[in-house]
Amino acid sequence: MSYYDILGVQSSASKEEIQKAYKKAALKWHPDRNPNAVEEANEMFKKISQAYEVLTDDEKRSVYDRFGEEGLQQQKNQPPGDPFSQFFQFFGGDPFMGQDPFRGQHPSSQGPPLIKKSLPVTFDEMFTGCKKKLIYERFKPCSPCDASGYQNKSKVTCSMCQGKGVQIVRQQLFPGMFQQSVQTCGSCKGSKTMGSGPVCSTCQGSRKVTETVTMEIDIAKGMNFNAKLMVKGAGHLDTGSNGDVLVELEVTPKEGYWRDGNDLHHTLKISLKEALTGLQKKLTHLDGTLIELDEPGIILHGSTKVLDGKGFAAGNKYVIHFEVEYPLSLTEEQKQKIKEIL
Repeated sequence: MSYYDILGVQSSASKEEIQKAYKKAALKWHPDRNPNAVEEANEMFKKISQAYEVLTDDEKRSVYDRFGEEGLQQQKNQPPGDPFSQFFQFFGGDPFMGQDPFRGQHPSSQGPPLIKKSLPVTFDEMFTGCKKKLIYERFKPCSPCDASGYQNKSKVTCSMCQGKGVQIVRQQLFPGMFQQSVQTCGSCKGSKTMGSGPVCSTCQGSRKVTETVTMEIDIAKGMNFNAKLMVKGAGHLDTGSNGDVLVELEVTPKEGYWRDGNDLHHTLKISLKEALTGLQKKLTHLDGTLIELDEPGIILHGSTKVLDGKGFAAGNKYVIHFEVEYPLSLTEEQKQKIKEIL
């Protein structure tokens, strides 16, 4: 049976099609999902892994298409990779007990994975401070099966470690050289046994379910635009420890305004008449207060007015940059009057 037949794809299949086929086949033939045919499932699982490894590597696939498996063996005399390590990498953990589904990393890693969320905030809200609602999804242990993944509590010998409680993990250092280490079995967590029987209908054997969470995030006045807020214990829920949520602010720019440190800058457009004859104007500041501008003298284009204590933090500045808008055209009569005045 060819690698293409094993994955159930055509020889012209794209990488995306091969990845989808691998996902479907690997979930179907995972040994923990076939407790009544473990040996057959193990053998098929290895073949699926090998087919995926070759067909997603452009160089290996080219050799295989021309010379078959024999050509691959002759070109690279290397042992096949660990099918379960590949499975962990593809799924971010083994959803059928091959690894704690809340970790989403290698079995030696600690704690649930971090949830990263972007939170849209306006320029004005960053200036005044506000409270924002953050909605996100997280995993929690499946209650109906007590996070076992199975409908009943019967135990069988762990198929991953064959009842030893540990696994030998092989890591390639460079072509032809591997390093081995002994680690606690990621499937049974060293207990040497695991649940068996029908898969839980609620979590489909993943031991986890998804819930939607709404959280209120406090944005302090003048907070740094690049601030990242870590909310401890609000992430994925585990029976051992809870994960965290990292909130990254996504600030919407405001036309004509910008920030320099804790100073607020604002480009104010004024007419040529206002620039020459004086400016009296009321501005609504970002915090809602009114600022009265009274500039009786001539205002030069590009000049500034600095207001202390009106920036992002106490004692910082609000800098107004005047931009004079000149008329696009003048009549001959207007030109003559200007000449007489000047």
